[in-house]
Amino acid sequence: MVSMRSLMAYFLRDTPRVWYFFACCLVILVLSYKCRDIQAVSFRNKVIFPSLVLICLFINPLSTHFLLKYMEETRVLRFFWLVPATLVMAFATVKLLEKLPKTSLRVAGSLGVLCVTLLLCRNLYYLRNTWKGLIGNWYKMPPVVLELCDDILADTSHEEKTAVFPFPLNMWVHQYTTEIDIPFAMYRSTYESDETIISLYDAMMNKGEDPIDLDEVAMYAKTGHYNYIVLPRTGNFIGNLEENGYMELETVGSDVQKADSDYEREYVLYSLTEELS
Repeated sequence: MVSMRSLMAYFLRDTPRVWYFFACCLVILVLSYKCRDIQAVSFRNKVIFPSLVLICLFINPLSTHFLLKYMEETRVLRFFWLVPATLVMAFATVKLLEKLPKTSLRVAGSLGVLCVTLLLCRNLYYLRNTWKGLIGNWYKMPPVVLELCDDILADTSHEEKTAVFPFPLNMWVHQYTTEIDIPFAMYRSTYESDETIISLYDAMMNKGEDPIDLDEVAMYAKTGHYNYIVLPRTGNFIGNLEENGYMELETVGSDVQKADSDYEREYVLYSLTEELS
């Protein structure tokens, strides 16, 4: 029941979009049943009906509990709400514009939809809280992550590309390559059954004012067979990776004295010097 309330709270943060989604569903159902629109019929069968089934699953406390058991709420929202909602609202809006009798009305309606869309996109600036750097690559990602990933993939000392990245760099790794296995991104809840990953996450993440114990990080990284560790050049650390079998392989990023964000700091890539059994 708690899972369902939590998920519904996310939905209702944008109540107008929820109502517009249902209105668009109704429009498509009318077009498919009353107007016999071929495209609407196809869209109804392939998108509307599955979307309504998902909604029924979301409002059922039992099914919602199982949906959220193995994935984060935000992940559920992305794959089971944002994708169908975007398709439904876009399709229904275009079909309504097509039904306008005159070209001038269709043009005016399109401009009106564009204006409303731009007005409702006022919160896009929040995305810049994630990364404020200039876009300098095709991947639209922080360059420091690309450089670190390329260094790991190019290194020949370990065939198995397993690495531990600090927050927030870890959120970007699999957006660039799936060849590097990482223990966690933002959360560790997906790996609740793996004690090594839980211990590694707790040793490295969300430390607040407490220092990160690099001896613990190295111990759990070796236990989990992670051949590479990435850390900022300077930070609130105790312990030493070098004394635990990891050597400095590469340095990536700018001088920490000039950095004004986590993506512009200087990072060190460490490589395990011993073979793991």
